[in-house]
Amino acid sequence: MIAAAGSAEKLALAEARGADHLIDYGEEDLRARVKEIAADHGKTGADVVFDPVGGACFTAAMRAAAFEGRLVVVGFAAGDIQQIPANILLVKNLDVIGFAWGVYASADPDVLRHSFRTLAEMYEAQQLQPHLGRRLPVEEAGEAYRLLESRTVAGKIVLDIGAADEGGGEGDDDSGDKDGDSAGGGAEA
Repeated sequence: MIAAAGSAEKLALAEARGADHLIDYGEEDLRARVKEIAADHGKTGADVVFDPVGGACFTAAMRAAAFEGRLVVVGFAAGDIQQIPANILLVKNLDVIGFAWGVYASADPDVLRHSFRTLAEMYEAQQLQPHLGRRLPVEEAGEAYRLLESRTVAGKIVLDIGAADEGGGEGDDDSGDKDGDSAGGGAEA
């Protein structure tokens, strides 16, 4: 697995979570590095690209995709919604898959309910261990969104509904990661 991120903190988290290869796309040519890593494994590019960033990162990753590769678009954390050149899709026979899980709330709520139930069961069984980047009291929701927009938190940002009542929520979590970041952290309540 290749992980690409824009900071050493994000890359360290990706490595700790099992990434085999790390690319700092602020310092390295993403396309060239992916192709180089793929060639070392007898491939022409990435088989699957999971992209929560968008913009220039998506374009570079798409160009680094292997013939008949798949690109999964899950967000635009960079703020730029890219235009996808159809000629690249055609000559590489690429599949581009959009995935916006929130749409299921209206399109197919049963799928969403089932998915959340399954995720909750996996979490309870400790099969999922999401990285908690920051915990804030719900009264600091504005700060949580500022942190998301700045892309400076690695992992999830959790708004703690009970933090104000319990005197908690200083903005730190139990992991000691106070200001890491990830390409696509989320806010949860």
